[in-house]
Amino acid sequence: MSIYQAPEIYVKQFIERALSGIRDIGLYEEMGVPHIRLRADYGVEHGIVIEAEPPCERNRGKDQLKKYMEVFGRNLGVLIDIPTERYYVEYPRPCRGKVGFELYMRFGDRYDAVYVREFNVKSGEEAEVISRAVEEFKNLIVLLKRIQVARERPTPEILIGKVNELIRKHSLKLREMLSGTPERVKVYFNTWKNTMELIYGKEVLKSVKGLDVLFTRLTVYVTWLKCLGATLLKATLGGGRYTLPTRLYIDGYKAAVELFWHRRALARFNINYLFERDEYDWIFDPDIAPQLNEFFKDIGAFLLSVDWSEEVGLDLLKRIYQSVVPGEVRKQLGEFYTPDWIAQIILWRALHILVRGTLPSELIVENPFRDIVELIDEFYRRNNRIPRFIDPTCGSFTFGVHYINSLLKWYTEKKTTNTSA
Repeated sequence: MSIYQAPEIYVKQFIERALSGIRDIGLYEEMGVPHIRLRADYGVEHGIVIEAEPPCERNRGKDQLKKYMEVFGRNLGVLIDIPTERYYVEYPRPCRGKVGFELYMRFGDRYDAVYVREFNVKSGEEAEVISRAVEEFKNLIVLLKRIQVARERPTPEILIGKVNELIRKHSLKLREMLSGTPERVKVYFNTWKNTMELIYGKEVLKSVKGLDVLFTRLTVYVTWLKCLGATLLKATLGGGRYTLPTRLYIDGYKAAVELFWHRRALARFNINYLFERDEYDWIFDPDIAPQLNEFFKDIGAFLLSVDWSEEVGLDLLKRIYQSVVPGEVRKQLGEFYTPDWIAQIILWRALHILVRGTLPSELIVENPFRDIVELIDEFYRRNNRIPRFIDPTCGSFTFGVHYINSLLKWYTEKKTTNTSA
């Protein structure tokens, strides 16, 4: 005669097993709210609540988890229905459907799932699959702890150090791929060299030593910049600061391909062309990205370790770029920085020509930023899309950042208002 427990008990045992090996983390069973008849299954230090459901019945706990997060004031919640192996041995007629866990985050007054992981526990493979699930669930909790605790300010020193650490750790692998497989890597590299020749001239480019080193360093910088740009824009539009880096940290190259190659990073906001295809996109190519799984995970960890709620200045990005591209190379290429006020004036004049077909009557205006927003709105109402931005010699992305800031202001002041109306 077999003795078995209630199905959810096996899930609670899975949680206790997974979290038992994590240092400096407190697990509080049956969280309660004084004077309220409401109890969550578990609370974890650092603002996390966990709701356990019987195997294959995860869906029934979604509303309950959101209620717990609201009442307990937690920003992070995990819904889980993964049991221990014993469930499949002891429990009569165990459910053989998929089990897994879901990560929920709070965005204002909403609680949305930002990550879902499921496991198919086939007969005879219970121990192997559950062991893998334990490790992945443990990694998720460690990640959530990092989100809540390791919040560094985005100072130049910290970011320069982290970007250079990415380069030191991964540049050799990237350079080896230029002369290895797949062949498409060489195609991207040669396209980049041809573009550089058109911009700077063949003679200038011949004087630059180590083009492969420069290409890989710029690849790291541009990839990080794209991930950062999408992260900050998503946060500004109400999508949360952690969703994109969390996906990168957990899913590595799979998330990178989906978010940037298939352009789904900002799809929920109807933005699928924030970054046009360029020579540095080779790193997201589905035939190439699987070899760079750890690189994408490291970018996710980098983004998660910094408090991006603090403003990131343009000068900061310039300093990072200067640390990535040596001064001697920048001098050979004739790179000089455009002051912010001139960048805004140039953007305003370029948009005026695009939208109204003529140069503005004034050489400069007092507030070009305001006029840029108006021109973007005029173009959008006429064409049902935003103007495309192209800067083939972007350097530290000064023009691009000003343009993105203008788009954010347009979106919040014009687009959102018009849509809601």
